[in-house]
Amino acid sequence: MQTMSNLDYGFIARELDAALVGAFLNKVYELRPGVLRFKFHKKGEINLLVELGWGAYLASKLEEPPDSPSHFATLLRRKLANAIVKGVKQLNFDRVMSIAFSTAGGEYSLVFEMLGKGNALLCSGTGSILGVYRVEQFAARSLKIGQEYVLPPSGKKNPSDIDGTDLAGLDGKIIPALSKKINLSPFYLEEACLRAGISFDSKKLSQPEVRKLESELKALNEPFFSVYYNEGKPIAFAPILLQKMRLQNAEVKELSSFSEALEEYFSKVSRVRKTSRKDAEIAGLKKALEQQARVLEDGKAEEAKLRETAAVMEASLVQVQALLDSFAQMKQRKKTDAEIARELGLEIIKGRIVTEIQ
Repeated sequence: MQTMSNLDYGFIARELDAALVGAFLNKVYELRPGVLRFKFHKKGEINLLVELGWGAYLASKLEEPPDSPSHFATLLRRKLANAIVKGVKQLNFDRVMSIAFSTAGGEYSLVFEMLGKGNALLCSGTGSILGVYRVEQFAARSLKIGQEYVLPPSGKKNPSDIDGTDLAGLDGKIIPALSKKINLSPFYLEEACLRAGISFDSKKLSQPEVRKLESELKALNEPFFSVYYNEGKPIAFAPILLQKMRLQNAEVKELSSFSEALEEYFSKVSRVRKTSRKDAEIAGLKKALEQQARVLEDGKAEEAKLRETAAVMEASLVQVQALLDSFAQMKQRKKTDAEIARELGLEIIKGRIVTEIQ
């Protein structure tokens, strides 16, 4: 399952800017947890679909909205009533997009952070957070109401800003080594290396290879909106032509916009997110706690049964002791077994006094 990368958000931000500038925001819906739909009007209806952590695109296949808006959708409806889009841009060449709005009450920006599970924040014109889809706390910043919005930190370079010195002296295999320096996903780093004729197993580049790779990294900007298929199933999307998919003999379908390609892909694949090590550990702990809770409940049930049995046995012992005491007293008074059995309500079977303890 592919999610949009920073290169993809650069393309979609330009596409959204061209489509939405000057549009009025009519409605905001939260279709499902983390899935937001924004209905705009600009010479007709335009719908933006944002799946937090997955992707964003102009949608034509629309599902029915819920009967009542979520808390976050209500906030956006109230703050951005009749808002006009001033611009859409990618921030810091990251998986972060911002839509600038102008309203009668002031300027706002709606920021979508698409890293991890994703988040959405409404900020004032001065950058103060007015609303947040999911409160989050990081070492370098805090995403909660009242805080100043701060972009996710990044020490990597934009591919368009690199030079030969950034590619010199790489340590280790080429793709992981490039990932440490360049703000580009391995998916597209592989494409650049393939175009430059560099093996993925390379650990040291020659000067000609450095120059070729630098050129190819900066050339990942020629639009070719496409979805790739294997045996009729979508396996990838891209805003550029992917040579690596052609080498895999994947079927390619070109579309007229990146939004069409994204909708084509996301409408046909299930959302299965890779589990991080931390999430896996948390899931394991939760499962262990659930198992311990079941064991505890089973133990409580067994304890209740044993207590009930013990109570019955204790009552029986009291009854037996009372009979024995009465029997002993009657024996001392020289009464016969028949007299004892009659007085105590017992039976004599085969010459012996018997009783049944309940």
